[in-house]
Amino acid sequence: ASFGYAIAQGEVGADEDPAQFAFEATALLDAANTRSLLGGSNQPYVFARRALVARLRSAGADVAVVARLADVDDLAA
Repeated sequence: ASFGYAIAQGEVGADEDPAQFAFEATALLDAANTRSLLGGSNQPYVFARRALVARLRSAGADVAVVARLADVDDLAA
């Protein structure tokens, strides 16, 4: 729903598919959770965050807004 709102507000490209984005984001986060638990490391969250940031940028999201997501240090926790 949030991505659909972003499309409606012109914050990302109108040609983006909210259901596709939701699937991609969920798949990345599910994979990060599984790999983090199995490996005992937060590194999978770094990879997932990078992928989500790249996906949002490719969708046309505001660089300054996405920077707040990109700047989180998953290894500091």
